[in-house]
Amino acid sequence: MITDSLERTAESLIRHMGLLFVPAGVGLIAEVAVLRSEWLPIAAGLIGSTLLSLAVTGLVMHWSIRRRTAGRSPDTVRGLETS
Repeated sequence: MITDSLERTAESLIRHMGLLFVPAGVGLIAEVAVLRSEWLPIAAGLIGSTLLSLAVTGLVMHWSIRRRTAGRSPDTVRGLETS
């Protein structure tokens, strides 16, 4: 039931994916002069924000995994305690 709904939604998005990229393509073409003149700050911003996002994601995952496993006993395997 839920799988059917998810599959229909995914197929609809994939079918219309070309339309989702049109605004980005038009923006690139419309602002090509700005991109040519300001390519260095734009590239630095893209690279910097990507590295920052990776670092923050890694730290949050590290924190959440440590917090999740802190309360478990050493005998705990994949969240299931041995009886």
